[in-house]
Amino acid sequence: MSPILLACSLIGCGGDTESAAQADDPLATGAGFIALTTTLLGGDAISQKSMGFGALTAPGRKAAVTTACDSGSMTVDEATGRTEYDSCVTQFTNGGYSLTSTLDGVEISTETDCPDTSSCAANSTFFLDQYGENGQPLVAVNQDSNGVDVRSTALLTDRYSVATSNDTTTYNSLLNGRVTSQDRAAGLPELRFGYNEVRFVEVESPQGYSVAIDGAFNSNAGSIAAGCASGAAMFATTTPVQFDSGGALTAGELTVTLADDTAVTATVENGVFVIRSGGESTTYSLAQLSALCS
Repeated sequence: MSPILLACSLIGCGGDTESAAQADDPLATGAGFIALTTTLLGGDAISQKSMGFGALTAPGRKAAVTTACDSGSMTVDEATGRTEYDSCVTQFTNGGYSLTSTLDGVEISTETDCPDTSSCAANSTFFLDQYGENGQPLVAVNQDSNGVDVRSTALLTDRYSVATSNDTTTYNSLLNGRVTSQDRAAGLPELRFGYNEVRFVEVESPQGYSVAIDGAFNSNAGSIAAGCASGAAMFATTTPVQFDSGGALTAGELTVTLADDTAVTATVENGVFVIRSGGESTTYSLAQLSALCS
């Protein structure tokens, strides 16, 4: 599948029905938000940048959505990192299989200076990736000979840094904007994610992987998978969620504040998530959480 569209993506419904659902069963709603994040945090999904945004680009890698058009056009400004696509169609064929991707809109990818010199490590590099411009999103349509027909959009900025030290790499990313995708062949509703100053701090080392998530976002993923996240939530990380080199959960604690201000905590205990709210608790394995958003 195209780099601009992969698996679950998100943004915000909201409304009275969702608020009522959160008040009625905050454990289930909180689990849906935890599920949404953990579904994309293991194995190859690490590079997906959590919650669908990795469909666009992985931290530390320039998006480079395409390098040429088979029809249509693209205009590249090397000095500013700006690329404008105008019905830029690329085609891939392998035997009886074919994939056609069409891009419209603007993508900007540049290396920047440190935004705060008082807190920037000497071994860090800083970037700004922008998708869409002047209120108009970057749009991708992917169609193949197996019947895939998916349209995705991004109107999003990602300010991120990459720091390396010995065998450890740290990605620090701040997201603002929205991402959508729709499987038109399957007739599914459009999936939408919205990010408002959402920060991801991801650390990769030979010993494992950890992620901290802080900030507000919204999602209508529950309209596709009933147990997954719907509505708005604010994440705050107490302890980064940590995985060992084999992908098993080892530690972590998050607080998810739902749209009705109900607080839900998720703590890793004995390799599973214990989710608590209002004196009640429930337990989910990583596999059970992943199943909620499948």
